[in-house]
Amino acid sequence: MNFGDKIKEIRKKKGISQRQLGEKMGIKQQTVAQYEKAVEQPKLATVRKLAEALNVTLSELVVDWTTFTDEELKKDWSSAKLEHISDGENTFVKAEDFHNYLSEKVIAQNLKLLNRDGKLRLASYSEDLIKIPEYRKESE
Repeated sequence: MNFGDKIKEIRKKKGISQRQLGEKMGIKQQTVAQYEKAVEQPKLATVRKLAEALNVTLSELVVDWTTFTDEELKKDWSSAKLEHISDGENTFVKAEDFHNYLSEKVIAQNLKLLNRDGKLRLASYSEDLIKIPEYRKESE
């Protein structure tokens, strides 16, 4: 399910029209229709406004947290005065920790989809990436 489908599903479950959702957000019905047609998620600030207007949590609305950068997450957390965020299973205090967790989760999910040759190639790619200083984790 993509982001647009998610908005539409929640909106319909709540018995809200596109026009009504637009009024709650201070935008036009056509803009809501564009959000529902979108395959990709908009900026986090927009997603937050949609979640508030639909009276749902961000986690209920977000399809793919990895589409947001650390900077976008940090900015959202500070503007929303959040002390933490939860993905439903885990709670994170820093945006960077949350983003790292999500990246690792995506990698693990994708790994399960690879056959033996794909796994070997991924291992080779990861070894190549480790050799590049800008991609290596700073020593702790």
